[in-house]
Amino acid sequence: MSLINAYKKKEQDIASAMLLVEVAKRRLQVLRDNEWDSLIDKVSIFCTQLDILIPNFEEPYVSSLRPRRKLASYTVLHHYRVEVFCNIIDWQLQERNDRFDEVTTDLLHGIACLNPINSFSSFDIKKIMRMAELYPDDFDESNMGTLENQLTSYIIDVRDVDERFSDLNGLCDLSKRLV
Repeated sequence: MSLINAYKKKEQDIASAMLLVEVAKRRLQVLRDNEWDSLIDKVSIFCTQLDILIPNFEEPYVSSLRPRRKLASYTVLHHYRVEVFCNIIDWQLQERNDRFDEVTTDLLHGIACLNPINSFSSFDIKKIMRMAELYPDDFDESNMGTLENQLTSYIIDVRDVDERFSDLNGLCDLSKRLV
């Protein structure tokens, strides 16, 4: 499943979507760090097949935007690798980091832990407690201890005691049963 498809699903699995975000970020970093030569090889083959001129990467870069076609103080290789390739990947990584910062990621992982599918198999008290820590006005130190105790009781109840929660297919089903 692609990241775009995960976002488009009506009742997406948040944990899977977060995993895809992390995979996309790591893949971009690998691309940036290790795959420049492979990309240039593929582009060179493509250009050769279509009889497209391949620039000499060792020559000084000449910008069409500079007055009188003034030479830059760096090579064509530097321009394409650093000024174009790395800058675009850095921009993509920054976009993902801005949208999925640590707080957002903790919140989404905490919400994913509440998924009732497979008898709450993804339930994780530590992640839920981390999510609660993000709301210090609502959960002081005393409330955090109470919350942890209630979560422990809750998971025992919905997994082992109350059969009404044994066949849930999502948060929507859980909401209906709780009402």
